[in-house]
Amino acid sequence: MKVTKFCPICKEELPYKAVRCPFCGSALSQDSRRPEATSVEKTSFQKVQASGNSNRKLVVWVAAGLVLLCVFLIVVFTSGADYDKRADRFIRRAGLTYSDVLVQSHTINPGVYFINQDGRLAKYDLKEKKETSLNIVHCVGGEDIEFPYPVDVSKYGDKLFISGDNGWNGAGAGYNVVCLNTLNDIAHYVCFGRVVKVDPPYVVSYSNVSADGRKNYSYYSMASGQSKEVTPCRYSGKIGKYPIVMELAFDISTKHVVGTYYYRSQGANNRMILSGVSKTDGIITLEGYENLKNDAPVNEYMTLGISGDYISGTWKNSSGSRSLKMHLTKIK
Repeated sequence: MKVTKFCPICKEELPYKAVRCPFCGSALSQDSRRPEATSVEKTSFQKVQASGNSNRKLVVWVAAGLVLLCVFLIVVFTSGADYDKRADRFIRRAGLTYSDVLVQSHTINPGVYFINQDGRLAKYDLKEKKETSLNIVHCVGGEDIEFPYPVDVSKYGDKLFISGDNGWNGAGAGYNVVCLNTLNDIAHYVCFGRVVKVDPPYVVSYSNVSADGRKNYSYYSMASGQSKEVTPCRYSGKIGKYPIVMELAFDISTKHVVGTYYYRSQGANNRMILSGVSKTDGIITLEGYENLKNDAPVNEYMTLGISGDYISGTWKNSSGSRSLKMHLTKIK
């Protein structure tokens, strides 16, 4: 009969009927599964511990990403503020006022655009810290438009309309108009005609007389970003008791209307310029100018309705103190 036995784990001698080793705590009974249970618990703990390590790594990566994002934002905002300081220093140093500055951009293409003392368009590059005169504007399509003389510049958001008082390659060749996007310095050649009116968001110009004696009109629409040419219809009639001939050209897509009219007593060489919009109710509102320069004052206003081949409405002078009825018929 067995009196003692040895613990299979620590090899200590124990009473034969002992069910647990007092030295190492191992279970000695065959139906006891505690060592295995302990092993399973250890395995489960290891898995949880591994998952915890993975979560900690994820947290570390997220934190690192947030830190990098903060650093990037700080750099961006700091550079923007630095550009503003550079612009302020340049404006003071150049003796300019903020009303002299056309556009001040510090986003994609940081720079200060202004008219210098010679009346020419110039730019101070905030990145390169240098001033350049924009005597030549390189346009999409390959045209290099020269402005070696004083220019008229109109602002429209981040865009500049540059119009000259001379020709493309020589005196008397016509008027140039260029649209320059100051965010990226991309320019488009808008129109090249004898007379130009810059009235953002439109630039309107004459083109040559067509074969049938009618003038075509080209204009640039900032809404569509395109240069278009439209052919007018001719009308004959009266403003009050005064006989006139009117040409109106319609762009259906933008509802813009351009044209001219002249008094028969003064001849076709003395034309008033018309520019306006066509409303959804069929009413046309027009402004009349003596020329198409960008700073031309409005001389008169017209509110007209078209019904088939007939136009009727009201003409008013610039102050609104005088009003005359208009009746016109389309010339076949």
